[in-house]
Amino acid sequence: MAGAISAAALLLAACTHDPYVNVNNTISSGEWKIERQVDRVTGAPISSASLMTNHVSNANMMVAPPARLQLACFKEHAAVVIAFAFKIGSTRNAELAYRFDAKPRHEPRVRIVDDYRSVLIDDPNEVMRFTGDMATSDGLY
Repeated sequence: MAGAISAAALLLAACTHDPYVNVNNTISSGEWKIERQVDRVTGAPISSASLMTNHVSNANMMVAPPARLQLACFKEHAAVVIAFAFKIGSTRNAELAYRFDAKPRHEPRVRIVDDYRSVLIDDPNEVMRFTGDMATSDGLY
């Protein structure tokens, strides 16, 4: 997993252009899917890596649909997106708390986007903390 995380971190380090995502042109590193194409508008490589999981819970569902963790660049800034297939709240009534393995928990300031189905971490310090903790961890809660 550390190799996959390192590959994803390298992609984020090259954050220079907006991503245009096409799942048909990806490579795998462990369970990560890493974009391997060029942005059709800018001609620059895309910086995006995503990981799908079936380990999702929702109190209103017996079996929750999969979720996606994505590390990406948007307007030259790194971002973390956690996307669900169900509504998770709104900007006024939801917050995010997470922790990796037995490390301390964090409650970053986030934005709820994509029709209240995705959480966006875009503060540079919070993205660095998230990816730094992720690089030496096995599990995200």
